Amino acid sequence: METAGVILLIAGILGGLILIPLGLPGLWVMVAGVLGYGWLTDFRNVGVETIALVVGLAFVGEILEAWIGFRFARRYGGSRAAGWGALIGGIAGAMVGVPIPIIGSVIGAFAGSFLGAAVFEYARQQRAEVAARAGWGAVLGRAVAAAAKMALGVVIGVVALLRVGRLVAAVDEAQPLPRLGHLRGRPSREPVHAAHRPHAGSTHGVSSRIKCPGQSPAGR
Repeated sequence: METAGVILLIAGILGGLILIPLGLPGLWVMVAGVLGYGWLTDFRNVGVETIALVVGLAFVGEILEAWIGFRFARRYGGSRAAGWGALIGGIAGAMVGVPIPIIGSVIGAFAGSFLGAAVFEYARQQRAEVAARAGWGAVLGRAVAAAAKMALGVVIGVVALLRVGRLVAAVDEAQPLPRLGHLRGRPSREPVHAAHRPHAGSTHGVSSRIKCPGQSPAGR
């Protein structure tokens, strides 16, 4: 189950990092990968601290995304309505996308942020110039928020992979090392016990078998 858990974890990390620039909840995909890995390995190395850390980082990413979008929209002359428009438009644009493979959702998210902020701001102030500036600020905020969430995703991935490294190290320590003879492809030599060795000072059985020159059989 450890192998299946590692595969699920790596798939969650890579998939989450791909989904973040698309405006999709990539951080939560990574959290799901960490939880799946912990479940498949009986939570031996993924405890309450690790789960709380990755969930907290995912929440921080979502808060940063909303706050940065609001901040940049208002920094470029928009109001709170422009910030809400950027957030709603970015989510809708990422879901709808444009008919371009792979990067269609990215383009849709940025276009949706611009249009959402611009439309909401124009509906409030009826000034096209202010609405356009708010839309441009929303686009910049979307880019900065995506970069911040990518950085948090990398942190989550590093934390998860460190837990995998701890599991591998624990498994290696639990396995006994083979004997040197087995590593060389030959059976190891068993130690010779002292009971099987002949005594160094003993001559019993040796002198009786030595024939002295000139000694007759009768003299023995």
